[in-house]
Amino acid sequence: FDDSAFSSAMAADVSNSGHAGPFSSHVPIDFLENVFFLQYGASLFNVSGASYTGAAEEFSVFSEENEPQGLTFNNDGTVMYIIGSAGDAVVEYILTTPFDVSTATHTGSDQEFSVGAQETAPSGLAFNTDGSKMFVIGVGGDAVVEYHLSVNFDVSTAIYAGAGEEFFVGTEESTPTGLAFNHDGSKLFILGNSGDAVVEYTLSVNFDVSTAIYAGAGREFFVGTEENIPQALAFSSDGGKMFVVGATGDAVVEYELPDAEYTESFANDGSINNSNSLLISLTGDTFDDTGNDGLLNVGSQVTLGNIPAGLTPVLTLSEDDTRVTLTFTERPPAIKISMISPASLSSLTIRPFPPSLLLK
Repeated sequence: FDDSAFSSAMAADVSNSGHAGPFSSHVPIDFLENVFFLQYGASLFNVSGASYTGAAEEFSVFSEENEPQGLTFNNDGTVMYIIGSAGDAVVEYILTTPFDVSTATHTGSDQEFSVGAQETAPSGLAFNTDGSKMFVIGVGGDAVVEYHLSVNFDVSTAIYAGAGEEFFVGTEESTPTGLAFNHDGSKLFILGNSGDAVVEYTLSVNFDVSTAIYAGAGREFFVGTEENIPQALAFSSDGGKMFVVGATGDAVVEYELPDAEYTESFANDGSINNSNSLLISLTGDTFDDTGNDGLLNVGSQVTLGNIPAGLTPVLTLSEDDTRVTLTFTERPPAIKISMISPASLSSLTIRPFPPSLLLK
């Protein structure tokens, strides 16, 4: 990255999608002039190193919901939300210290939002990135229910989006207990204790669950070996780790997700499958969208090297210009392979040389 890629040219914290060391994404990153700091998170989301903070740091929600099923926070951790099957409502708490639940205060029943008319046994909830949408899932309707919030992250302003905006998941999971999205809302993940698997859906319109399409059994991930009554799931902010909790083991189970890689698409025409692309997140600054087109400019703001001829890199901005995603369009020229005895070939791997992408 050149200094011009950043609004202030002094990024406070930059991290790639790697989670086991600086090159865990297989994409070396070289920041010019050494003015930026990298955060790789080798231990940031490592639940095996967790330590109990003590009873004083706990916060009881029993008075508002005695059968809590799911929880989440707003972006900065100043608001906590609980959903449960006793009150069938989303309950809101204000935290005077972000992400410190011991400082939580119930905002009052007038700030709660009942989902009972749509789901009588709610078990999970999630928000879109800016808090303008809320999603609830439960074992009553086996569907993801969508609500629109006129004030971001204020659940008391929620309005049911209608049956046409719901998405039924019962075909794949008849007892859904948890849900989560990827960073931009192009993927939806459902967890349940019927199939004991994380089920993936692709959304053609980000955070619009009515556009979801089942990604297929080959994209599911079975967690029953570790937890056969899974209740909830979450992902680390960089998508590098997945966490599942359930009623059998009473433990948070951590999973490592594949590193960023670029493989040929199923079209088998040389184009790139961008489903596991590189994400770079920024804290304390924003990327500078000089063209107001939602893109960083390759060649001036960012230098990319060792890219096979024919592939076009695209750096797309999101999350209010705090995140950039690297994908590729077009495809390399056709590669012709001749061999005397093709029937003897069991497998063939072709890698560009050098094998790593250089990002500056």
